[in-house]
Amino acid sequence: MSVGFLKNNKGSSIVSVLLFSIIGVGVILGLTPRLLNLSGSYKQTSLRLNYIQFIGNLRATLRDPFSCRLALGNQTLGGPAFGSVNSSLVIGAGASGFLGGPNIQAGYKTRFDEFEIVQARLITTQPNTLIPRIINLDKPSPALTAYRVRINFDVREVLGKSIRLNTLDPDNRFPEYHIDLVANIDPLTGGIYSCHGQDSLAEACEMAGGAFDASPDMDAFPRLRCHPNTRCWVDDIGVRSTAAPPLPMAATPPICPWPYTTVNWIGRVDSQDLWNCQWCNNKLWTPGVN
Repeated sequence: MSVGFLKNNKGSSIVSVLLFSIIGVGVILGLTPRLLNLSGSYKQTSLRLNYIQFIGNLRATLRDPFSCRLALGNQTLGGPAFGSVNSSLVIGAGASGFLGGPNIQAGYKTRFDEFEIVQARLITTQPNTLIPRIINLDKPSPALTAYRVRINFDVREVLGKSIRLNTLDPDNRFPEYHIDLVANIDPLTGGIYSCHGQDSLAEACEMAGGAFDASPDMDAFPRLRCHPNTRCWVDDIGVRSTAAPPLPMAATPPICPWPYTTVNWIGRVDSQDLWNCQWCNNKLWTPGVN
């Protein structure tokens, strides 16, 4: 009696084990697609966050006119029309070890292999209804044509390469994917002469009728980087005065600090001649001389 009970009990245990094994396999098979999907979603989210951090750091760097000129100097537009694309952009070609690593272009991998760049793009975003701005530096150089441009990248994971993030977004729903800049194009080469962020000091200078000079020529004169373009600048003293000589003697102009060499007579008040020291765009430029 007891032996039979043990046999039946043993048989029931085997059946139970088999039954739970079958159920377990079924549950695993049922969960596998969901687990894989969750894994893919995690990788996609991780890729997106890593890309946004990367693009944010690069945006802060390229917003600066000095860094931007080094990083993008001589790179060309895909064309002046809205939506034109240079899909072979190279960032850092003119600067050795830009950002401490290789040039940023197709094939570039981040330091810790968070992602790989599949394509690097420079897109013209200047609306067709907006006339390109002409920038004239007061030095022997051609007039520069300013365009609004955008940089973004297609990226993918480094190992499996199956997870990809396409950031080409014509509706600009994800501004965190892009870097928006102003690029001044040299008509002799078709390449970028200078560039800067759309909310930078350089852009404020050029919107006010000036031309921001990010070249090494101005390293000794940082306060004078904003050159005259469509307007003449007045020195920071503003109105200067000299003693008015008796008529018919000519008024004596003040000595203006370089580069404010053009003197504008305003008038005469209380035996004083009033003047403005001006700096105008004369297309003659030797730093410290003229």
